[in-house]
This record gives sequence, structure tokens and C-alpha cells, in this order.
Amino acid sequence: MTKEQLLEYNGKNGKIYFACGGIIFDVSNDKSFKEGGKDHVFAGRDATVSLARMDYDKKWIGLDPEEAELSPYMKNAVEKW
Repeated sequence: MTKEQLLEYNGKNGKIYFACGGIIFDVSNDKSFKEGGKDHVFAGRDATVSLARMDYDKKWIGLDPEEAELSPYMKNAVEKW
């Protein structure tokens, strides 16, 4: 699935997906990913870098892990997902 296709699953069509470590998760039934929920920022996005950094700043959400400056510890965390 491309990033553009993933964006279609941001909750507006009823389905909510997010990606992490190359895996796409269907979180449609998880209230925290619905609008107003603490994880809604990840709806329809790749959260790999943000979660590896443990940082919800929007600049990390959707960023390709290869483009991000991840420490060896962060890279290892991503690989284990």
C-alpha cells in the first residue's frame, strides 16, 4: 500500500489504518485512533519514526525511516516490530 492509499484510511470512510515498521494495522475499533483520541494523529499515516523516537511531533509522522536520523537504538526498536 502506498502512502497515498494509506491516507484514505484516516477514519473519514469508517476505516482507520496506520503503519509501523512496514506493517499496516487496522485500528478501526480502537477509540484512541478515532477523531479526538490521543492516537488520531497516526490515522492513515506511517508512525514508524514517531514511535521509534517516542515523539508525537507531526514532523516525524509519515517520515520515511530511511530519511530520519534514527539512533542505533531507535533503528533496533523499529526492526523488532
